[in-house]
Amino acid sequence: MRVPGIMRWPGHITPGTVSSTAISQMDFFPTFLTMLNAEIPADRIIDGQNILAQLPIRLSGDDNMEDTPVQDVDPRPFFFYCNDLLFAVRYRNFKVHFLTMPVKSKLEYEQTTQCDEAGFPKANYFSCMWCNAPCVKKHDPPLLYNVEADPGEAYPLDPSLHEDFMSELHDVIKEHQENMVPGKPLFSTISVSSIPCCDPNNLGCSCNYPWPHMQTPSLFNNVFQVISNEKGPTFL
Repeated sequence: MRVPGIMRWPGHITPGTVSSTAISQMDFFPTFLTMLNAEIPADRIIDGQNILAQLPIRLSGDDNMEDTPVQDVDPRPFFFYCNDLLFAVRYRNFKVHFLTMPVKSKLEYEQTTQCDEAGFPKANYFSCMWCNAPCVKKHDPPLLYNVEADPGEAYPLDPSLHEDFMSELHDVIKEHQENMVPGKPLFSTISVSSIPCCDPNNLGCSCNYPWPHMQTPSLFNNVFQVISNEKGPTFL
């Protein structure tokens, strides 16, 4: 959930710039539309935000770029769902887990997982696969972490010592759920054509475990073409 992003756009992003702004993949759509001077659709709910003002990016190229000012914005919540179950929320400096899935310890992983020469597991190593499985653990009170001070989420805090924040978070979640419009799950009926990975003919992609039925053309060639483009923007 804390995946670092790399952005490269010569003349628009100052090399070596670091931003701690948290963004979502849902932000890419409205942001890219803004970069293209296109209108964001007004006939539907857009979950993402245009994040250009929150990042050190200039739309107009400048060979002599100075530090790009970044606007301060109010912190927004990030909701983490597994299917329709709210597992966790990231808000302000904190992250709260209501449901968690167990993971193998380092020792268990080393003892039970065999890897190929490239270091990828040969078999499925997840111990909990389904959102509503018995292995899913409910936390009451929820697990609370200060992810700014504890990014590894190794030291849970006592929610009773953060009553003001927990009360505010309760209101944030309530407003979110009251205004949420359920959509049709994109992968309710999965199609292998929508999964570019696990293609044995694709040298640029490896899987955690084999999917022998997947023999679909890879979509990663297009991605590599974008990455190799030195003039245009690159987002990883």
